Amino acid sequence: MAGKAIVGGLLDAALGGGKKAMTAEVTEVVAKQQARQQALKIGPRVPKHIFEVDKVSDNFSEFLNKPRPKASNIIEDPVEAKAYKKAGQDYYRENQSLAGYPFYKDKVSGETTHYLKSNSEFNKDGSLRVKAVKLSERDARTARRNRWEEEQTLGPTGRDEFVHHKTPLGFIDRVAAGLNAADRRKFYQHVHSSQRWPSLKVGNEAENLVGKVGDEAFHPVHVKVHELIKMAGLDGERIDFTGATMKQRYDFLDEVAPILDQIDEYIFNQRMADQFPTQYEPFTQIN
Repeated sequence: MAGKAIVGGLLDAALGGGKKAMTAEVTEVVAKQQARQQALKIGPRVPKHIFEVDKVSDNFSEFLNKPRPKASNIIEDPVEAKAYKKAGQDYYRENQSLAGYPFYKDKVSGETTHYLKSNSEFNKDGSLRVKAVKLSERDARTARRNRWEEEQTLGPTGRDEFVHHKTPLGFIDRVAAGLNAADRRKFYQHVHSSQRWPSLKVGNEAENLVGKVGDEAFHPVHVKVHELIKMAGLDGERIDFTGATMKQRYDFLDEVAPILDQIDEYIFNQRMADQFPTQYEPFTQIN
């Protein structure tokens, strides 16, 4: 009855004597509005405790699951390497961050050669997964990231306020792999503005960022999100679309956008459960 009343009111107000010709169209509009209202209905939400993320299909297998690039980051002395990592894990357990953890100094040369990098994942015993990385490799990674940020950010940055990229910089860079600099820029602009993927944004703009800087409650969610991205098959280090057509790149994003929307839903629920525990229940496991 409510739907009919809305339809009748719209018809009376907008159509005058031409009601019959427009009845079907207005009815369709109202039906869509009611469906949206139902989807957005506010109320207690108690999801399953296990969050499941879809996996990208094998349709693009020739561009996925590439060997992870290897860097020679080994600390030559295995005893020293193990001790450096273990001390770093203990440091993280106490401080919930690796910030301030000292660089590794070679016992023979006295040179500072490595730093400890978080993998944003945890072992079964709860310890942080870490690895020693050469400072030269860190500098190379910094240069890559600076390029990603410069190429992909199309407007004012939001990095001073937010920490997590909803569309990861490295991931979208690998989807654009093989394009020259000018074509990469055009690709990013198209992805960012196209209604084909309304939720896909790129770069450091606030539209592509979530999670306040300094919000300690967001940190464990951030860690899990990186796990979900890899579980979905979207690990940028294993993707390379060099040689792909633009249609293949765009078709791949058609698959990816709903998966990233799922991960956004995970973020939303976990943050709401933290703020409104009587209405939202957190996921305790990801799958």
